[in-house]
This record gives sequence, C-alpha cells and structure tokens, in this order.
Amino acid sequence: MIAAFGPPSRSPRISQTYSNTGIAALRSVNTLQFHKHNTGIAALRSVNTLQFHKHNTGIAALRSVNTPHMKGPIPANPGPSSLSDIQKGRLIPGDSLSEPSKRPSWTNADVYNPAHIKELFNKHFFSFACAWHCSLTLGFSLPALLKPLVYTKQSSTPHTAFTRYVATAAHLSDWHNGDIFDPSTKAYASVQTVRAFHAAVRKNMTRDQPGTTWISSYDMACVQAGFFAAISLHPAKFGISGSDASDENLAKYIFFWRCVGRQLGVDDQFNLCGQDSATVKIILNEIINAVLLPDEANPPPEYNTMAGAYVGGLNLIFCGLPVISVASSLSFSFWAGGYPRTRWPAMTTCDWVRFYGLRIIMWCVGALPFVGTLLSWAARTSILQGSAAQLDHTDTKQKASNNVSKPLLRESAGSATCPVTGGIRKRHNHGGSLCTAGVVNPNALDPDLESLCKPDTPSKCCLCCCRTGTPKSGPTTLGVTVCGLMLFLLLFVCLVVGSGTVASLHVYNNYVHRM
Repeated sequence: MIAAFGPPSRSPRISQTYSNTGIAALRSVNTLQFHKHNTGIAALRSVNTLQFHKHNTGIAALRSVNTPHMKGPIPANPGPSSLSDIQKGRLIPGDSLSEPSKRPSWTNADVYNPAHIKELFNKHFFSFACAWHCSLTLGFSLPALLKPLVYTKQSSTPHTAFTRYVATAAHLSDWHNGDIFDPSTKAYASVQTVRAFHAAVRKNMTRDQPGTTWISSYDMACVQAGFFAAISLHPAKFGISGSDASDENLAKYIFFWRCVGRQLGVDDQFNLCGQDSATVKIILNEIINAVLLPDEANPPPEYNTMAGAYVGGLNLIFCGLPVISVASSLSFSFWAGGYPRTRWPAMTTCDWVRFYGLRIIMWCVGALPFVGTLLSWAARTSILQGSAAQLDHTDTKQKASNNVSKPLLRESAGSATCPVTGGIRKRHNHGGSLCTAGVVNPNALDPDLESLCKPDTPSKCCLCCCRTGTPKSGPTTLGVTVCGLMLFLLLFVCLVVGSGTVASLHVYNNYVHRM
C-alpha cells in the first residue's frame, strides 16, 4: 500500500516532511481564504462607510449619528451640522406647526427618559440655575433675545424682571420634572403655553415692526443654546462631576433639549440638538465664538438696562444687597469658558470678591456633594415657592375684578408669563384661537395678550420674600444658606490660618529657647 502511494526508497522522516508540507499548504490555503473573506468584509465596510459619508456630509459625516454611549434610533431627519445650516433659518418662522401630542419617530425611552432628567435636574438644581444665570447675563447681548424682551416691556425694573425670570424658572422646572410629550402632564401644558406665547408675540411684532422675521428658526436655535450650553460644555465649572458629567449623561441631556425644541415647534432641520452630542458641542462653540462674543463686545444700547434690572432682581433674594453684579457674572462666564483675562470686563474690587466667592461656592458644590444638595434645596425653596406665592398673590388681586390670570392653554396650571419673550396674558381666551392640538394658530392674533405699549410697573412687595401671597420682608432660604456657607468658609479659613500661625510661633519659640 505504501509503494502504491510513493517511492519505497523514501524514509519515514521524508514522509513526515511531506505530510507537514501538506498541512502547511492546507493552512496556507485556509489563511488565503480567510484573508479573502476578511478583505471582502473590509470592502463591504468601506462601501457602507462611503455611503454613510455621502449621506451625512460635513462634520456629521465624521461621527456616528447615534449619540455616543447611548442606545437609540438613527434620526429620520438629522439636524444642522454647523452654524451655517442654522443661519439658513433667519427668514423662516420658529414654529413649524408640528403636532405636539404625537411623539416623533426619532425618540424612545432609551434616549429620552423623563425620570432620568428629573433626577439629574433636582440633584443639581443650583448648578443648573447658576449656568442659566451666566448664559442669560451674556445672552442679553443677543438682539434675537433682547428685542422681544424690550418690546414686551416686562423686564426693565428689578421687581418686574424678578417676576418674569421666576416664571422662567417655574417653566423650566416643569419641563425637567415631567414628560413633555404626554398631554396629561404639567410639563406638556407648560411647553405648549410658552409655544403659544411665542406665536402671539411673533404675530404682534410682525404687525408693529414689519419687514423682519421675528422669533425665527435661527433665533430659536440661538436661545435654545443658552439653556444647555454651559452645562454641556463645562459641567465641572458649575459643580457637576463624576458619573453625572459623563458623556452618556450629557448626551441624554442634550437630547432632552432636542425634544423641547421640537415641542416648541422648531423644525428638525433647524433643531440645534438634532445631531450627535459631539456635533452639537461644535455648533455651540461656533455660536459662542461667532455670534455671542462679537455681540457681547458691542452690545445693544438696551443691554445695560435689561442686564442691570435682571441682576437687581436676583439681588432681591439677598434682601437687596448687591451680592451679584453684571461684571462678576460675565467674568465667571469667561473663566468657565477658558477665555483669557484680557477678554473679561473691567471689574472693581467688590466685583473681584463676588467673582472669587462664586468660584469658591461652585468648587464646594462639586467637591462636597452635601453642599450641592443643600444649595439645590434652598434654591428650589426660594425661587419656585416664590413663583407660586407670586402667582397666588396675583390671582388674589385679579379675582376681585373677575379677571383671573390664566395660561393660554385650557386646563393648564402654570405661569402666565412667557419665559423667553416676557409677554403676560391678562385673561383666558374664549375666542377659539386654539387649534385641536392645543397650539395657538400663529395667523390668529391673540386679543388677550397684554398691551405691549404699557410700561411695566414695579411690584409693591419684595417678590422673593412672598411665601403666602401677602407682602412681608425678610431673608430667603437661599440667601441665608449662601451667606451661611460663606460665613462658614470664612471661619474655616480663619481657623486654619490662626492654627498655622500659633503652630509657627510655637515652633519659633522652641527654636529660640534652644539657642
């Protein structure tokens, strides 16, 4: 049998060599086939990648459409990839008349979880409030935000500004604490109330100041950026660290604002948060550097009045003491963004004290979790309860004249002040300007929107000190907590310095005695 398959003169060693050679050849063939198979897979991947890049041009082509570290569907209609895409919406109204009660196809429980947003927001309420404060102080330089505020004449004195921005806090709290797609929730009613105000103010401004697309899609995107840019780009500077500042959590928060934009009527094409989080952050930096900072360097004439009134209203929390200033707030914003001191505004000695005081507080919030929890509780107690008390006080006065202040939407409980435009609604509209979806028809002028020609008048009471609807003086919970924290830190520093001084003197005396 062996002779039939090979020469009989070959030794077993040679036969083994032939056998090994055969095995090696077989392995070579298999390896070649494996490489060919892998080459095919690589080619297929290359084709798919090429198709992906062709489909998603610009910055978005270099990134996954899905948000990093987050499960979810690929958006059916991706948002803008750069600032230039958003600027195409300058002449397009900011409301696309989308159906608010219908969830879009690009969202699900994995990417938008109201319970997760609620937990994150309430845990870091103070950090969110500080971030919004810095964004708003800078944002007053944006004509897109400032002109509607000036037009509505509801934010030019400290008291009226406080009323208007407390209403803002109340709306934002509602959005973060409920499902904005569920028509039965307060969050849904709040978003649609604000959307209705936008439609009314847009209609009135177009009537009184024709020739400009007021509250356009571009304007909405710029204002939208102010609500999440600081937290998304610099969470550590505002006391958010650890897992709460992870890419996954920040991506989910950015997606939350995509949902808010959609519910406010912003078309997906101009929704700032329509792409992945990396692309959104690039657009945010473009807006800051190409839009916000140039406007801040040359602000509109009304900037000082509006910003001063806003900061003066915040100081009512501290019984009118100038704890906060415009210059220190702007400087903190520039510091958080990493801009050099040459870009900061001129500051007095008191402004520097305020600036470093805020830095110390935010450091404590990030390094000592119990401090953040305490300040968040105090901020919620002072601001949100103050908002409820102010509404109760307003309703008490209006019920006497049978003119109860109500939101624009039926059966919705919330503030009657728009958090963006500052417009105030005097009474409920029974004229039927509501569509079946609960959204005001932008072509129907709201007759119940308070006259925008009427100058704002200051409240007779300290709004931040109202707790039961009756005027009364006294410090707020947040004011006491912040002052108590600063006093504690001052005493701690004095204790450390004093202890170090005593120890140094003791060592020096011992050294002298030994000499």
